[in-house]
Parts: sequence; C-alpha cells; structure tokens
Amino acid sequence: MASMLARNGLRLRSGVLVLMALVSPAWTATPMLPMTGVAGCGNWTLVQDNVNSRGGPLGRMGAQATKFALPSGEQALLFFGGAEFSGKFSSDLWKYEPIRDAWSLMPANSDGPVGRIHHTMLRLTHPDVDSRIVMYAGQDFSGTILGDMWIFHPDTDSKPWQLVNYMGTVVAYEGPNGEILMGPVQPAARFGHSMVPTYRGSLLLFGGVNVRGQRTSELWEFALSWAQDD
Repeated sequence: MASMLARNGLRLRSGVLVLMALVSPAWTATPMLPMTGVAGCGNWTLVQDNVNSRGGPLGRMGAQATKFALPSGEQALLFFGGAEFSGKFSSDLWKYEPIRDAWSLMPANSDGPVGRIHHTMLRLTHPDVDSRIVMYAGQDFSGTILGDMWIFHPDTDSKPWQLVNYMGTVVAYEGPNGEILMGPVQPAARFGHSMVPTYRGSLLLFGGVNVRGQRTSELWEFALSWAQDD
C-alpha cells in the first residue's frame, strides 16, 4: 500500500496523510478524518455470525425478504427461497424476530410455491384487510422462468399460501417456456425485476429478464382484488 500511495504523491505517517505537490516537490501534512463516527455515516454490527447454528436457515443466495407486523405490534422479517450451497432451491419461509433474536420456520401448504431465486416479495396493506405478503415470479431449479403470484397469510396455519388468479380481458400471451397461451392480460414471466406497493394498494412491477433473456423496461401495475383471497 505504501508503494501505491507513493506513486500517487501520497505518504502515510503516524495516522497522517501527507500530500506531495506534483508541480513543486514539497510535502504538506494533512490530518486524516477518523474512520468512525463520521457525520452522515452509520456503523455495521454483526448480529449472528452463523444463523444456521442458531436455528435459522442455511446460507443461500437469491432469497428475498420483507417485514411484517406481529400480533403484538412488533416487527418481524420473512425470508423466502434462495439457492443453498448444495444447489437446492429452497421453498422454505423463515421468520426472524429482531426483539427476540430468534428464527422459526413458518408453516406452509404442500401446494404452495416452488423454490426459486431472484423473485420479489413485499408486504401489501389495505385499510380494510390485514396485511398480506405478496410474492411474484423468479426462476426455479430447472431454469424455468416463473410468472406466478402468491399471497401469504401470516395469521393462517392451515393453508397460508394462496395462488393469485389473474382476471381481465383474455388475450394471447407468452408462457414461461416461450409458448403462446390464452389468458388475461399479464406481464411475461421474469426474474430479477423490481416490485413496490402503491398508496392505492396496488403493485408496480418494473424490468427484469424475460424468457428470451431480454432485459425488459416494461412498467406494469397490478390491482389486487382483496375479496378473492378472504
């Protein structure tokens, strides 16, 4: 590091960064800013160095998380999916409660969503209905690009996952393997997209990679009919 600094006209001496003017070879001592406590910055804290040893999930990539409120009013986090080191695409849904610093595996129905990566998951609220967790699309273990949408009911144990049925004008659209299907207007299957809730209780979907490998710039809005999942 010392040689790299010297090549750029810099020298580090006793915690002081020394600058050398390249026009006239004269050194000027300039005190360095402290590395912690800088205004406008934050600090990282390692909460758990091995989550699995504490009863949580195995390490993975491509999982998604969102927060939701417990009956007590405290906030918790939900994590779904991801690819483990073994290559397995997990369909587990894990809950983490920061107040208790505790993990638990959430109940799931056998006909729930398949394991996946690079999906989106978020909490969608409605003034007249309890919050729901919405998950959309992604890619499964076989490489199939998905276009399904699921709703998770945190307060239901018997069948917490429900597949959302799309409604609307029937048209021809591209299926998950590039085939032409007939159904309501909907975006093509994708992964790596972004999705956010709106103040109206709908969803905005942007971008992603579709079945042709194209990085799409489409923007879609989905209006969820809350009555259908009650």
